[in-house]
Amino acid sequence: MKDLIIPSKRNNYNPFFSTRLAMVILTLWVLLANSFSGILIESFGVHATNMTATRIIQLTNEERAKMGLNPLKSDANLASAAHAKANDMFEKQYWDHFGPNGESPWDFIRGAGYEYVYAGENLGKGFTTSEGVHQAWMASPTHKDNIISANYEDIGIAIVSGELHGETLILVVQMFGNRSRPVTAEGSSVEQTVQQIEEVVEETSPTPAPSPAPQREPEYIQGDSEDGKTKSIRIVSPEEDVTYTDPQIPVKGETENVEMGETIQIIKENSVLGETKVEVDDVWEFRNSHDWQEGRNYIDAVISGSDEKYRDSVKFFIKSSPPEVLGIDVIREDGEFHIVINVEEDAHEVSLIIGSDIIEGDIVDGVSEFTVLEGELSKTVFLVVTDKHGNFVQEDITDYFVERETRGSFSLAGFINFNVSSIQRFITVLLATFILGVLLVQVYFYNREDKLKERSGDFLMVGVWWLVFLFGSFIGYSGTIY
Repeated sequence: MKDLIIPSKRNNYNPFFSTRLAMVILTLWVLLANSFSGILIESFGVHATNMTATRIIQLTNEERAKMGLNPLKSDANLASAAHAKANDMFEKQYWDHFGPNGESPWDFIRGAGYEYVYAGENLGKGFTTSEGVHQAWMASPTHKDNIISANYEDIGIAIVSGELHGETLILVVQMFGNRSRPVTAEGSSVEQTVQQIEEVVEETSPTPAPSPAPQREPEYIQGDSEDGKTKSIRIVSPEEDVTYTDPQIPVKGETENVEMGETIQIIKENSVLGETKVEVDDVWEFRNSHDWQEGRNYIDAVISGSDEKYRDSVKFFIKSSPPEVLGIDVIREDGEFHIVINVEEDAHEVSLIIGSDIIEGDIVDGVSEFTVLEGELSKTVFLVVTDKHGNFVQEDITDYFVERETRGSFSLAGFINFNVSSIQRFITVLLATFILGVLLVQVYFYNREDKLKERSGDFLMVGVWWLVFLFGSFIGYSGTIY
């Protein structure tokens, strides 16, 4: 084994693990191991992924922040539409923005109760990580246009596994929307496009923008400056007694007769949270380094160095946690499933997504009930619970309608759970780490024998191989977008 790794006179300073033949053999081993691990785990009915809707939305908003755009808010209706679209593609066996019967993304979005002015859709299949599918979208100009479009305010993500054209894989549907007035010049039209994921919109009659809320009169906003002009400061956002779902909502404000660059302090409970500067046009903005606390928040904005004479205060509320599902009970009787969903008090809406159908239920005393024919439950079933502020939780409850002896799981010793993605990733990372170790050992011995320069070409080849496999193991870049 030593001669396979360590260069010496006995192997003519050419150990096996530094040869191209070794790289070919190890590559084939990874491919075969990943394939067989997939077959092994899939035979137990497990379809797993390291993707999450939260992470994809985070990556999307990071891209938008680089462009100075507003962050997109996770929307329950768009998430329901995305799940319905993914289920419909599996059910009708197609991979397209438009279904075989003319089903369009807009049909699913409107069917989920989202009345839009702008809407868009990105699709991905075969990816195993959030970073992988996001990077693929960003590498495509038309998909990227959706992600960084200023016309969108909301986003919904579906990550659903199933069988498409004989292949078991994961579909990702990313839907965008805007219920507000279009971001276009006055009088311009909004045309629908049918190109691949280009900014896809439908011509509509814009909904008039709501009348702005009356401005609140601050308690302490003025005083005399040294030149006799009246100084003032006002918090524009967040607004008084309004509840927000974004725990990182920035504090924005405006001033009058205050020099650009002057310091504004944000104070909460007699402690200075941080400072910001007055910018051009007498506006300022402060972003808290931490999330605002759930519930009531009371803050002051003070012009620094003014003996706290010039200040404004605001009280606002944060509700960012989704409603909790307290229990799910499924009773099978006479060819029907009776489904009872118990939710916490602040739940406002409960929906079941069965295939491409969205069924809304009523909530009475924290309980929502559904009755579904047994034949309809052969499809994927998602539960979506939303509160009145728009926070929501989504859960795949398909397993509740499968006989227990056939439910998909694969465990070792009763507590170690594996899935396709984790086993394949483990194999690839293990091999990449081994090759890195071999590479470092060989560098040491070649340097000691003064043969490092002579072997630089082989090291470059091994190093590139190692980086590609290690990058692939963490990113999960394989897949298709549309």
